[in-house]
Amino acid sequence: MFKKRALSSILDLLIGGIMIISIVFYFFFVLKWVPPWLYVVLWGIYLFIADLLKGRTPGKSIGKLKIVSQKETRTSFKQLLLRDIILKFGAFTLIPFIILFYGVHLDQFLCLIIIFSAQILINLLYVLIKKEFIWDTLSNTKTINYINNSSKKSPGFLRETGAFLIDFSLVAVFSTISYFIYIRYEYIPYYIVFLIVAILYSSISNFFVKNSIGNILFGITFQLPKFKNRYQTIVIRELVKWIPVIVLLFMLHFFHYENNFLNNVFILGLFFFIHIMSKLATGKSWWNLIANIREVDLEMAKSKKMILSISIFLFFVTSFLLLQNWNNNNPSKVKFFGFRFYTYNIHYPKNQNLKNKVAYIENVNTTPKEYIFDLFKKYDMVVLCEAHHPEMTQWDFIYDVVSDPRFSKNVGHLFTEYGASNYQDSINKYLTTHFRNDTLLEKTTTDLLRHEGQWMFWNNYNIFNFLKKLNLFNNTLPDSLKIREYFTDIDTYNKSIKNKNDYAKIKVINRDSCMASTITKTFKTIQKDSTRKKCLVIMNYRHAFNDSKNYKSKRNYVHYYNTTSYLFHYFKSQVANVFINNISNGENGIVFIPSPIQNSSWDKAFELCDNKPVGFNFKDSPFGSDICDIYFNWGKRTKDTYQDIFTGMVFLNPTANFWYKSGTLPYIMDNFETEYTRRLLVSGEDTTNLATQIKQIKAEKMKISYLSEDPFLLLSANFSISIYLFAIFSGFIALILLLIIKKEKSI
Repeated sequence: MFKKRALSSILDLLIGGIMIISIVFYFFFVLKWVPPWLYVVLWGIYLFIADLLKGRTPGKSIGKLKIVSQKETRTSFKQLLLRDIILKFGAFTLIPFIILFYGVHLDQFLCLIIIFSAQILINLLYVLIKKEFIWDTLSNTKTINYINNSSKKSPGFLRETGAFLIDFSLVAVFSTISYFIYIRYEYIPYYIVFLIVAILYSSISNFFVKNSIGNILFGITFQLPKFKNRYQTIVIRELVKWIPVIVLLFMLHFFHYENNFLNNVFILGLFFFIHIMSKLATGKSWWNLIANIREVDLEMAKSKKMILSISIFLFFVTSFLLLQNWNNNNPSKVKFFGFRFYTYNIHYPKNQNLKNKVAYIENVNTTPKEYIFDLFKKYDMVVLCEAHHPEMTQWDFIYDVVSDPRFSKNVGHLFTEYGASNYQDSINKYLTTHFRNDTLLEKTTTDLLRHEGQWMFWNNYNIFNFLKKLNLFNNTLPDSLKIREYFTDIDTYNKSIKNKNDYAKIKVINRDSCMASTITKTFKTIQKDSTRKKCLVIMNYRHAFNDSKNYKSKRNYVHYYNTTSYLFHYFKSQVANVFINNISNGENGIVFIPSPIQNSSWDKAFELCDNKPVGFNFKDSPFGSDICDIYFNWGKRTKDTYQDIFTGMVFLNPTANFWYKSGTLPYIMDNFETEYTRRLLVSGEDTTNLATQIKQIKAEKMKISYLSEDPFLLLSANFSISIYLFAIFSGFIALILLLIIKKEKSI
């Protein structure tokens, strides 16, 4: 018995530990809030869930153990609470933690180690004396071997899985149809529709059909407790199932933790974890356990099963044709299973929000380039927020701006995030050199981008092409009008770096502070000594954000997270920053799962205006008042709007036209192999098979890709269709599973 109890306790610690670590991971990365007592409270919640499961845990179930009263063959919920919550959690965990952490001021993890070590030691000694754990004695309970004597046959894993897949697919199909109907009039997140439909499907089917369609098809029925009102039991079951989900969603939104994607992943994960824990511990779902409902095997007539299966199949086919007709009304480069996929939600409704945006765009007649030069009439420094590093069309626009005669005459200075500032002499020489042929120009351009600052070498062709064109353009200008470019980044692979320790130190330097310092010092000199006293600054993503209004530094020096915030701090009304239309890499909290800005309302508005290229100030526009949803959506939702962060924006082209060109730059390894090896060594990278690595770099082909083919964006922008197709696939799998189960029975 002791070995079984020890094994079950270890298993419960492992399972509980996995749950706790997963939740802490969510708190840390998504909510950005991890109080020191979180681990302890989560352990208490785990024990409380076990008590709701009548004291059965996965460990006890595997060990075939059961907690009962000392005098009876079962235990009451009050006894379980006394044993697990008041004694095991409260007296032996929470109170010692409060004393050690808040009283003695020990580290939280050291507190936990001491507490659980003490619990193990106390119980080992107590078992030697009393043959039971200390909280069993204090709560008047004991642990016995458990044998399930029920004669009722329970459904197997395959049946339950098939029933779940059928119910899930039906809910998803109904949800997608409902979503397409509702979104014609007003926007609503798909997950809200899915949750409402799931609750209605579960409640209505159980009230009127006494079961779900999936359960009926797979021969699973409910055995309700005797002498209890059937409808009251079903109400309790549905409330127990859905209220925790609704409460969690409400609390997250109430406290402004609004990352819908990660919140839903977390809630679904928690939902299924508790479900699996309940099934392992008791053989029942927690909602059936609390409502005292039992699932039993009850085969339906073959003819009825056939009719129901064919009906479900025809429903899937009908919905497929219907949704395909509703969805495929716009051109798209990507098709999947007959459905067109778009870079934004083309079904965004023509509500008042969209109408306001469309009306505003129609009244704007300023092109992006003219807007930039209008800003230069008022401001000395204009910062452009580069979209994705490799995107090509934005750099065509930037070159169009800097090659305009007004720029060379009145502005003349360009700062870029690209390039280590200690290689300023190299870029100065490059922009004033006339190369005899294109080969020499490309070799020198590639050499510049070996010193990009953060990477071994840069492999995106937009800045490579831009530099080449800028060199050629400068050769057409007199010295007084030549464009000056300034590198601003820190040199991660500086020649002074000798080992991994040096490299580690330079990697933790505040890049934004250094880039801002370079720009600030240089621009002050420009304004003092140059006849052209303005500049254009190109910064990628957050480096171009201005959150200086949120400045609450507790340090004795100026500190911001973004380069442009420093620039606004030092130059104030001399600076404007401009957002280039893009997608949001931050809304979902995962950089490789982007989403359209403002649920696609921006893309839809520009689409309805024939994607007219325009530039405008955010202030007093319907775009500027939108919440800035390009921030990484971790922690509490920012209250900042686009007009709080940017002066204005330029719309160059639809995101469907974004394209990327990357790969090994020409002559990248010419006279560079020794330096490349040094960089690998100081950064701790793998240097085995170095010759093969270099050969692969040289052989790497140029890659051209398009945002309209990005699978993660397409998944995010077409989420309802993605879920629908997954559900249809799941439904057909379930129908095939039904045939397999049928054949096994006949054998």
